[in-house]
Amino acid sequence: VVVSASPALYVAPFVQRVWSDHIEVLASRFGHGEDDNVYGARKAEVTRRLIEARRPSAVWVYTDHRSDLPLIEMAHHVRLVQPSAGLLRTLRARGIAFEIMAV
Repeated sequence: VVVSASPALYVAPFVQRVWSDHIEVLASRFGHGEDDNVYGARKAEVTRRLIEARRPSAVWVYTDHRSDLPLIEMAHHVRLVQPSAGLLRTLRARGIAFEIMAV
């Protein structure tokens, strides 16, 4: 399962090309339904429910923002893309392992 605040029309083709058609993408669809808005606090709520329902063997989070800390805390694997110094300090202080992705 891939969760993104980016619009599904951008995320889904990328995910399916890189991984496979068996990956579910939950992304913003410009407000067509309650769970379509996965931005901000709603993103953590929707992600938690998705993890509980699907029980994936691993949860991967790709992020660049401190607001995704609730997602990071649910993840087995954390990948950061151009993280802020504040996010790095927070993760190090909490002992959360991460990898910084090259852009």
